[in-house]
Amino acid sequence: LSFDPYLDKKIDGKWREYPPFSFIDHPHLDTYRTFEEICENAGFNVERHWVTTQDGYINLVFRVNDGKPLVNRPAALLVHGLIDSADVWILNERDKPAIHFADAGYDVWVANTRGNKYSRFHTHLDADYDMEYWDNAYSLEIARNDIPAFVEYVKLHSNV
Repeated sequence: LSFDPYLDKKIDGKWREYPPFSFIDHPHLDTYRTFEEICENAGFNVERHWVTTQDGYINLVFRVNDGKPLVNRPAALLVHGLIDSADVWILNERDKPAIHFADAGYDVWVANTRGNKYSRFHTHLDADYDMEYWDNAYSLEIARNDIPAFVEYVKLHSNV
């Protein structure tokens, strides 16, 4: 039994209906879906991985694959630009790079940098209450801490 009646709209693992109300009539259903829902709807598996940086930020990285064994696959790490999220790699109706790489047999890792909707965690700071959290949430710190942490994590877990 679901507490959310809209979760019951998932038929055969695919989302079929729009939410009941929207301020904007958007033509594409993916607008209302999460990263995982979009990938699963395209027939791909998604795993959540949490990567902690040297300065304590905890970032979510999605691993997308076709469900086949992940042995001896080249890895692809996709990182969004500033003020964005992993969604940028899957929200284009024609070309979804994360899906294309997974379909081509890559072990796909799609990262979220500090401060976006997926990565608002820290080992001891609260993004909602601690201004110090945001003092280090800019591009230099992302380059200095987030990217190297993603690369090391992917290398360790992809057998690359």
